Amino acid sequence: MAAYPLAEEKGKEVWMTEHLIGENNSGFNLSWAIQLGKEMNDVMKADMSAYVWWTIVRYYGPIGDGQKASDPQDPNEIYPKKGEVTKKGYVMSQFSKFIRPGFYRVETSVTPSLSKVDVTAYKDPSSSKVVIVAINSGSTQVENVFRIQNGAVMTTFTPYTTSETKNCEQGDAFDVTGDNFTFTLEPSSITTFVSN
Repeated sequence: MAAYPLAEEKGKEVWMTEHLIGENNSGFNLSWAIQLGKEMNDVMKADMSAYVWWTIVRYYGPIGDGQKASDPQDPNEIYPKKGEVTKKGYVMSQFSKFIRPGFYRVETSVTPSLSKVDVTAYKDPSSSKVVIVAINSGSTQVENVFRIQNGAVMTTFTPYTTSETKNCEQGDAFDVTGDNFTFTLEPSSITTFVSN
């Protein structure tokens, strides 16, 4: 993903549409779902305005259609029932449920850069609400320190996690006083922190 300066120069929004990933797998496949989350994060880092998924109801998409892949990569994989939300759907909700129209992305970085953790953050100018999305694409848990630059904060964050065993599950709220907090990210997971 890369920025598109000509579109910005012309005052145009830049959208990314999904490309087919994991079409021979169930939408429940966590590795493909985490890859989708990473792609959505990358699109936001490239200053795009939206990530659009066209095929909402499909066995490999965010909502199941009751079908199975004709040439499955794993014949033992479980497929979603018609209307059932998949792991891809829950990963997408980590963004869409909490980052609403009017929010803007704020600059983020991950140190060390070789880490399997990727982060984006967003702010609502009307309410000062902050949303942080953290993806751990690695196979082990990571204790990550989140630093908030340009001033200390006093707020409460509520984490929501999608992982092997969780589907955008709300965790315990915690208070942050100062410029950082530490949180353990589950393996192959996406966690969204929402300020209260």
